[in-house]
Amino acid sequence: MSNPVDLLRNAVADAAPNYAKATVEDLDRDTPCGGWDLRALLNHTYSIFALSTRAARLEPTEDFAVVEGDHVGNDPAGAYSRLTSEMLAAWDACEDLDTPRVTPMGSLPPGDILLAGAQDVFIHAWDVAKTIGTEPELSPNMIAVFTETHQQSIDEAARAMFFDQPITVPDDASPLDKLVAFLGREP
Repeated sequence: MSNPVDLLRNAVADAAPNYAKATVEDLDRDTPCGGWDLRALLNHTYSIFALSTRAARLEPTEDFAVVEGDHVGNDPAGAYSRLTSEMLAAWDACEDLDTPRVTPMGSLPPGDILLAGAQDVFIHAWDVAKTIGTEPELSPNMIAVFTETHQQSIDEAARAMFFDQPITVPDDASPLDKLVAFLGREP
């Protein structure tokens, strides 16, 4: 996908069925992301949406504290819908996809922010599904897209900050299992 906004839009749409199944009763469950319950994982993901929205609006965000908070409340699925709609509307209205944005990770071009957000929403959809005990609903096309983008964008520095070491899986593992194993999750 050549348009990074379309990549984000497609990731949000593809991941949505997984987030839609999360309920208030699930929020205290442990996730595959060590040390995070589902509320913490969702708030992390939703704070990325808030950061991305601010980036689209050219609002500098030098500290994660500006976008962190309880975005989930008592409606995890509704929060997903509301925050992703706001984020996509902000990017649709954005006429400047060239100027680097101020983020807590430094100055980043919009394409990098959009890619990171798309990757984040997509892989955390797997975490959400596994946490609530359902099979992840992610399309083969998007699994292929994110396998490629993750393999291209994750170097040792990124892995050290955001991911565990890859896990070995059998050659006949599903493409999704191979992706999550590459990201250090146990399929």
